[in-house]
Amino acid sequence: MKVAVFLSLAALALATSAPVLGAETYTAVPAGTAGPGLYLDRVGPLFEGSDNFPIVERLPRIARQPLWAVYAIGEPITGGCRLYDEEGDLVRGSSLLVELYRLTFYRQKAYYELVFRQRFGYDGASGRHQFSIPTDGLDAAYYQVRVAIPKSNELDPEFRIQIGDAVFTNDVPPPGVDPDCGCGG
Repeated sequence: MKVAVFLSLAALALATSAPVLGAETYTAVPAGTAGPGLYLDRVGPLFEGSDNFPIVERLPRIARQPLWAVYAIGEPITGGCRLYDEEGDLVRGSSLLVELYRLTFYRQKAYYELVFRQRFGYDGASGRHQFSIPTDGLDAAYYQVRVAIPKSNELDPEFRIQIGDAVFTNDVPPPGVDPDCGCGG
């Protein structure tokens, strides 16, 4: 009985992963209204650092990334792209996976907390795959937006953003991290 269940699960795993492993790939073309090459609809000037977020070589890589945009709490984060198949035809039947992570910094490490994940499909009115991430109820902090593009030959784009009046700190350990053990995420 255990062998039959295992074989059924193995067959199911192979069946669901086969399309992902196939030769078909998508090309993702950014389609933000902020300008060419941007997946987010609204971006400010790319801040390399500011009084609230210093750029220090010893900080984690995510802390050294440019700040793409600042959003007020309650203002949605919107964006999108167009997906094309190998023949150059617009893909309407696939979806984007969009995630929002809250960033917490402690000493020289970055900690990620997933606060939003949702699939977004093709929107016929705009002619693109578009997304909207609500920011109601989020804390003033730094976040990372990740847009996962299925079967794409592009890397999944990631954007560091600020929501509210966040101030950088790396001297307070996030919940669940023992500051004396030298361990953590």
